[in-house]
Amino acid sequence: QVIAQIILTVSQADNDQGRDIIIRCVARDPMNERVINAVASAAPRPRLVELLTSILTHPTFREKPLSEENQAQLDRWLQYCITGTVSGGGPLAFASLLELIAKTDADQATSMLQIIASTVTSRRQKPPQARLVQFAAKPAGLIALEKRPEQSIREQLKSISFMFSWPGLPTYGRDFAHQSRPLGETEKLLFAKGQAIYHELCTTCHAPDGRGLKSPDGRNLLAPPLPESPRLEENREAAIQIMLHGLTGELDGRTYEGLMAPFGASNDDEWVASVLTYVRREWGNAGSPILPSHVAATREKFRNRTMPWTQEELDWKKRGE
Repeated sequence: QVIAQIILTVSQADNDQGRDIIIRCVARDPMNERVINAVASAAPRPRLVELLTSILTHPTFREKPLSEENQAQLDRWLQYCITGTVSGGGPLAFASLLELIAKTDADQATSMLQIIASTVTSRRQKPPQARLVQFAAKPAGLIALEKRPEQSIREQLKSISFMFSWPGLPTYGRDFAHQSRPLGETEKLLFAKGQAIYHELCTTCHAPDGRGLKSPDGRNLLAPPLPESPRLEENREAAIQIMLHGLTGELDGRTYEGLMAPFGASNDDEWVASVLTYVRREWGNAGSPILPSHVAATREKFRNRTMPWTQEELDWKKRGE
């Protein structure tokens, strides 16, 4: 707990000294749940590649083969550091990530490229949602990866190559027509507030990467995954209903051990809108932001509701905004 608190404190500085302290803290106990949650909550995204570099060389994750527990924890670190870098690290951090991937073995490189692909695209949408990354020049890591002979790496590179651009390419300076609309200044504030709330409150069930924590016996998830969730991304009103009143019962034929509590009674419209804006735009999700006015309208519409919703009650197929 002390190590986690140190990470939360020094992350506010966002400088080289703070980065070094975070790396040393993680190195002391990379298997600690509080440590990874603290990093997910507060670590500056442009510095996640440096952290990931230290994790990949840590003795805990260098043994071959890795134990099931160590592999699962390494996968969590990879998922968080890569998705965080792609979604908020910026072009320089992304270029550093590609260089790091180019130095790993074929299996590791393929796995890391797959995480990038799942972060930048929403496979349910045709054409896919994407974030176009504008580099100042073709990244050295990308050049190195293109020279790799492994077919698995080539296939993964092909799946994400559409998102890269630099001076001299026809796509440079343009966005994809199907790219989600950039957030406005007010919406960015909602996103930032929602991010802080999520990592303080929601990770205990949904996990820092949004994919759900496993139950103590390891058999089930405590909460459903949020990346590419149709309930979350495609139906604005349903997402608000769940946040306001909670959700109970089976979901797509699966039972989760955690309970989605109602947050409407104890939190105002801006609080609810912030959390939903964050989760609808994180981990490759491309839903529109939710404003306090949207929450207020839904709250009024269902003002007499006192019980959690069930899947049967909510109209998942009615597309929201």
